[in-house]
Amino acid sequence: MSKCHHGKKTAILFFRVIVGIVFLSHGYQKLSNMDQTVQFFNMLHFGSFLAHLVAWIETLGGVALILGIFIPVFAPLLAIVMVVAILSLKRNEISFNGFGKAEFEFVLLGSTLLLSSMRSGVCSLSKICGCKCHIEEGKSCGICKFKGCEKHSEKTCS
Repeated sequence: MSKCHHGKKTAILFFRVIVGIVFLSHGYQKLSNMDQTVQFFNMLHFGSFLAHLVAWIETLGGVALILGIFIPVFAPLLAIVMVVAILSLKRNEISFNGFGKAEFEFVLLGSTLLLSSMRSGVCSLSKICGCKCHIEEGKSCGICKFKGCEKHSEKTCS
């Protein structure tokens, strides 16, 4: 089952790409309206540096998820962005009987946490480029040749 069209791997591909599109669109929207973004972040007492940082993390992180590159770098960064968004913007909307109006943010947080724990998948640019950082299930590590290697399984392309 090493081809892209098999069940689990196809699901991971679609999941990764869809989450990437969401972050790319939100990041691009922030970059396109940077004056308004900075004004909003200043209102939250975060400042313009964080406005630019979040916009670039969302944009580049979205592209990385779509292409399947640098997932171990960008997925946790996107998760941090979502935690801060939930705590700073949505904390008053969360109730004990559900997520209130923060469902979307929690879904994105869960998605980025899940992607943080996964490899890019076989249908990713990092896999196609021949990086040795991806170990397929049941195969030996491309770096140290040890079967079941944990040390190199999450390295990103360089």
